[in-house]
Amino acid sequence: MTDRALRRLAKRLEPENIQGLCLVMTADSMGRPPRPGVQPEGVQRLLARARALQVQEKPPEPVLMGRHLVELGMPPARTSG
Repeated sequence: MTDRALRRLAKRLEPENIQGLCLVMTADSMGRPPRPGVQPEGVQRLLARARALQVQEKPPEPVLMGRHLVELGMPPARTSG
């Protein structure tokens, strides 16, 4: 999974988060005998990557927002209605 895909996943999961998703994935895996009662390696990798990108608990903040453009003097877009 790319960094971009992981950030997008974090955004799509709102209001939940990647940490919660990993918990559900682990519970699902542990509930399927005869699998061992440990966190799957794939879940560990996903959570480690999310921690490295700091998106395990919330999605990243947008880099550029409309208010930033207005502050730079760009007029708001007008919509025809």
